[in-house]
This record gives sequence, structure tokens and C-alpha cells, in this order.
Amino acid sequence: FQDHRMAMKMLISKVQTICNNVQHANVTFAWKSATPVHPHIVVFKSTRKFGSIEKVEHRIRYMSNTRALDVYQYQKEICKEMDIPFLDVYEAYDLSASWHFPTDGRHYRTEVNQLIVNWFYSTSEDVEFDHHFKEY
Repeated sequence: FQDHRMAMKMLISKVQTICNNVQHANVTFAWKSATPVHPHIVVFKSTRKFGSIEKVEHRIRYMSNTRALDVYQYQKEICKEMDIPFLDVYEAYDLSASWHFPTDGRHYRTEVNQLIVNWFYSTSEDVEFDHHFKEY
């Protein structure tokens, strides 16, 4: 992960330079935390479209919550070190396994993404969310 750490620091420095430009003086930069993966969703919801269980297992081979947690923790450390606001949504997504797209343990559905982003960027009057689970 050392290359990723260096790349993250370089990216933040570059964005800070741009944001400090007079044209962008009112821009606030924040880092959204990494999110966990849920490989059990891929196996549980496997369908003919994605083939046999062996093909599903191949697709999830590198899905690792240990890796995702490591990335989350060091990104949080770097943001603290560089004094960057950190939108810490890891645990909210960790509790949202049922909100993945079918047979996809990496990407979350739009509804839950919007709900979680609204925690940071809206007033209660702006939030509209259908809390009924929709199975895809």
C-alpha cells in the first residue's frame, strides 16, 4: 500500500494547491472514506447470468475486508496528518450489505449512497428516502 499512500498524499497536495487558488477560494475539499466489501453477497445472490459457483468464487478472490479496513485506516491517518476533513462512512456501509447491487459485493445502490451523503450535506427537509427494501 506504500504507493497508494504516496499517491494519496500527492493528490491531496495538488487539490489543496488548486483550492487555494484565488478562483477557488471558497472550495472545501474533503476525503470520503473507503467502504467495506461484502463477498458473501456475491456468493449468496449468484445467478445463471454470472455462471457457476466457481466463476463467482473467482470474481471475489481479491475482495478482502482486511484490505478494505487497512485502506480505510491509513486514509483516515493521512487525512488527520494533512488536516483534511474526513467523511467517515465506513461503518454505515459496513452495516449496509443488503444495499449492494445483485451479485455485487463492491458497489452500493444509489438509494443508500444518497442517504449516507445526505447525512453530511442536507437539512432534514431535503431528505427523501424510501426506507422499503427493494430486492433486485
